[in-house]
Amino acid sequence: AKGGLAPWQERRVVEHLRSHLADDVTLIELAELVDLSVFHFARAFKESTGVPPYAYLRGLRCERARELLETTDRPVTEIAFDVGYE
Repeated sequence: AKGGLAPWQERRVVEHLRSHLADDVTLIELAELVDLSVFHFARAFKESTGVPPYAYLRGLRCERARELLETTDRPVTEIAFDVGYE
């Protein structure tokens, strides 16, 4: 989409978010990954994905938690902690 992230930028950010689900990921950190200002990154990310970065991260966390709940016998609290919820 015009004004959004380049494909390589979106891919790099999404890979970073997937590998850091349990971490406190900042907008500054994400913007630095793709050499953009925080403001430009946040706007471009939303243009590319349809949602702001933190909403996207929340979706990834929920998706991973759902997978773990369906495929393991681990306690819910342990899974929540593993995907970044306290």
